[in-house]
Amino acid sequence: MFLPASLVNGHEKDSIQTYGMVTGLLNGGLGLGAMVGPIMSGAVTDAADFTWTLTVLSFLDMLICSVLVVYLIWMKITKQPLKPETVKQDT
Repeated sequence: MFLPASLVNGHEKDSIQTYGMVTGLLNGGLGLGAMVGPIMSGAVTDAADFTWTLTVLSFLDMLICSVLVVYLIWMKITKQPLKPETVKQDT
């Protein structure tokens, strides 16, 4: 997902900047999830039992999926490119 987005924004496919951006975004997301997941699970588990914790986390997952779907639909409605092949080249 990150590599096509970087290509659409004008970065070259085989450049160190592109690989650095993709690696940084991926590691940042994994680090954020590794930090926020246990904190939120612990807070919800302290307030309720384990089944409610799973329910809350499943609703958060559905919220994230709905935001992704809205973003993709918005990109299609506004005709913004999602892949490098759809970018118009100035020649």
